[in-house]
Amino acid sequence: MNHPLFCLLLLLLLFFFFFSYSTATRTPIQPKDLVRSSCVHASYPHICLRTLSSYTGPAQTPKDLAQAAVKVSLSRARRVSHYLSQVSGAKDVGSKRQQAALSDCVEQISDSVDELSKTLGELKHLRGETFRWQMSNAETWVSAAMTYEDTCLDGFQGVDGKVKSDVKRKIKNVGKVTSNALYMINRLDQSRGRRGSLKSTALSALLSLSDRRQPNLWRWLFEDGVILVGWWLPWDSVGWVWVCRRGYRGFGWASMGVGLPAWVVVGLGGCREWVLGFGLGEPI
Repeated sequence: MNHPLFCLLLLLLLFFFFFSYSTATRTPIQPKDLVRSSCVHASYPHICLRTLSSYTGPAQTPKDLAQAAVKVSLSRARRVSHYLSQVSGAKDVGSKRQQAALSDCVEQISDSVDELSKTLGELKHLRGETFRWQMSNAETWVSAAMTYEDTCLDGFQGVDGKVKSDVKRKIKNVGKVTSNALYMINRLDQSRGRRGSLKSTALSALLSLSDRRQPNLWRWLFEDGVILVGWWLPWDSVGWVWVCRRGYRGFGWASMGVGLPAWVVVGLGGCREWVLGFGLGEPI
């Protein structure tokens, strides 16, 4: 490495360490502030704020909030499902029409629980390369859960009595938190899309990584947070990239596809989102 290139690399590394220290010392966003700002435009803001503020678990990112909202909805749906099973199994459950409505409702809320369970599983295993498809699945499944809940209520039309009022109240409560869960999922989808559009043009130089762990690297880039330091040679358009992911250290090769030098220092996600880069290409 000649002297000018070495000096440039040294300057970039010094900038990296200084910036990392300065961002690490900033006051982080408090979970309650994130919940409050996220719930403002939810379908049921007060319920959203109450359920997610009291939720015991990490709520520091839109992904955390989406998972928490689905967990709240799933927990309540399971309780209602258990309640309906008990009521429908009782000896005196009223008229035959009410018995039929309860029986149908047990099946529908059970289906709702299944849809919410699938949604939670999908949110726990989001990957950068399949993010859009996974979010589409999650939105579809939560919407289906809401449809099952509404269908349960429709079955009690023309039925009177305490059982109907109790079921109606419980199902409506589940429907509200499920609606909020769908909002949080949509919000996660939208925020991730905006975030992707802000990626440095320098990252487009990493489109053809020869390292076999390319899918994992891209998952780190778009989901878990990564720091990159890259250097490309002007005469062969090939350089190296240093990857740092929460304790992981590794090297991989990248090709720019252009005959220009490029230095890249990138921090994303968990590394405090900031970008300093020089390169050619379209925004990712």
